[in-house]
Amino acid sequence: MTTTTSTIPITAAAPAKPTDIVDREKPWDELAAAWMSGKPELLIGLGRRRAGKSFVLARFAKAVGGVYYQATK
Repeated sequence: MTTTTSTIPITAAAPAKPTDIVDREKPWDELAAAWMSGKPELLIGLGRRRAGKSFVLARFAKAVGGVYYQATK
């Protein structure tokens, strides 16, 4: 019998999208799918300035009990 361990907790259901995030179903669903995949994932967020990319990432990290850090310099 082989036992594997993971440092990333896997939840049974996708994290619920907070009510203060409006019209971000696709990015939220993609983040949730990567989180629940059970394997390492790399996602790249591209878009216009001031479009809310960092806000969605920060709220997702909070929803799953993760850490979001944004370097400023």
